[in-house]
Amino acid sequence: MTQDKRYFTISFIFILFLSFSVFFNSKPRDTSSVIQTILEEGNNIALKDTHPVISIFTTHNEFDAFYSRIHINKRPAPSLPEIDFTESAILFISYGEQKTAGYSIDVRSVFKRNGTLIVKAVLISPPLDAFAAQVITNPYVLLTVPAGDYSRIELRNDIGEVLDFKNL
Repeated sequence: MTQDKRYFTISFIFILFLSFSVFFNSKPRDTSSVIQTILEEGNNIALKDTHPVISIFTTHNEFDAFYSRIHINKRPAPSLPEIDFTESAILFISYGEQKTAGYSIDVRSVFKRNGTLIVKAVLISPPLDAFAAQVITNPYVLLTVPAGDYSRIELRNDIGEVLDFKNL
């Protein structure tokens, strides 16, 4: 082996070793799981969103107005859930209008990372061979999460793409 090839090989191995050392010894992200409870879920609300949406409610006034608006098409209107906003916040997640029945939202995880509340949720489609009513639906989920000092909330899919966010 010539001197140049030996130098190149040793340099390459050293750089590779350094890269792996940095990657595997790096500080883990500040991530902590957040306990959430499904407050309500369904597929018939009075919103006309066409894309995924996430919202957070931290006071009675803002949540009461929103809750009345999304259920304006129901008679009798459902009772407003009792929430202690000193302890909890409410998240609203929707994937927008769908062209048939049979859709739902599966919340996979909720966690906090560096001041951001991240919700991983996916839209579950009806099976391909299922008979689904040809009616416009709007699947949604209302979750309670602990009140916190979040500076941002994000809705992400299974592969981590941000579908919607709100800076707080």
